[in-house]
Amino acid sequence: MLGEQPVKGNRRIKENSRRTRGSNSSFSNEAKRRFNDLLVESFIESADFGEVIIRFLELNTPLKRSEIADKPELFAEELESLLGDGAKVIEERMIHNLYAKIGSKFTEIDGYTFPDYVKDAKEKYLKHL
Repeated sequence: MLGEQPVKGNRRIKENSRRTRGSNSSFSNEAKRRFNDLLVESFIESADFGEVIIRFLELNTPLKRSEIADKPELFAEELESLLGDGAKVIEERMIHNLYAKIGSKFTEIDGYTFPDYVKDAKEKYLKHL
């Protein structure tokens, strides 16, 4: 395979099979990465120039694209700082898109904020894998 070090015998096969059967940590990390990708995709679909906004946030804030699902509070804060009240409209669209992408029905909950919905969606997504 591309970029792999040559190995003798069937050691590579054993290592790969151990990786797929091993602990859930690599599976969880992959699932978390996929959830983050769905979250970013939901944002891009919800906002005109969504890709540009994410790139701007990456360049001008401590937030990275790969961290949005793990830091929804920071994402919301930075988005609101950039877009003002318009961020709330985008966040609402984004949450509706996200729930649809994970195959879950969106239900509005009194007192929930954008980060609360992201955490709820992430929990539902990871639970149903």
